[in-house]
Amino acid sequence: MATRFRDGRAVVLDPGTASAAAEWGSRVEVVTARPLAFPDRRPAALVRPDGYVVWASVGEFDEGELRSVLERWLGPADRS
Repeated sequence: MATRFRDGRAVVLDPGTASAAAEWGSRVEVVTARPLAFPDRRPAALVRPDGYVVWASVGEFDEGELRSVLERWLGPADRS
């Protein structure tokens, strides 16, 4: 996991729907992950480049909530 932070971008641990973080592509790397212990859940997390988890969702994944968190921590989405 540490190698993912070398470029200074945050990491989104995503349950398989990377579209929510796509608009922040220059500042975040999306890593698709599924928990082995809870295969029926869709948790997600935002991890800062220094390794701190700043947001985690253990319930049903909500793309709108993730977008709000990304904007709060990383600023507005990238312009096309």
